[in-house]
Amino acid sequence: MPGSQTGGTAEMVSQKLRISQSAIIGMLRTVREPIVDYQENRGLSRTEQISFVTLITSLCTHAYTAAITILVMLWNLAPLLDGFVYFARFMLDRLIDIFETEDPKDKIVKSIVFLAEIVIVMFIIFLIMGLIFMPVYVLTARIIGKVWGMVAW
Repeated sequence: MPGSQTGGTAEMVSQKLRISQSAIIGMLRTVREPIVDYQENRGLSRTEQISFVTLITSLCTHAYTAAITILVMLWNLAPLLDGFVYFARFMLDRLIDIFETEDPKDKIVKSIVFLAEIVIVMFIIFLIMGLIFMPVYVLTARIIGKVWGMVAW
């Protein structure tokens, strides 16, 4: 009789694991409702059926918008290059002024002031590079690397 006991146990486990179709549909609808509410707030009708073509169109549109956003972000970094041109001119003007100064005391004072200014400017440049440029650069490099990996594969 041990065989019949095993058969009975297996049947009980099977009944416990069996979920009715209506329970599954209920869970799916419970998950679907917040998504429908979100999309309804964004202009998509609650009853509109989403086809495969609609899904692909939406994905391509969002990918295009994201790519344009990244390109605009890169374009907006261009003024940083102008800032480096100002920095180069500032350094050259100060160095010329220091070398043209005849009095040794004035030369030392101008050199110390110049070094202090350079330290402050370098601190600001490190902040700009660390907080603005590097995150955008890393993001762009990773995206290009991922695209290259997909294309080269």
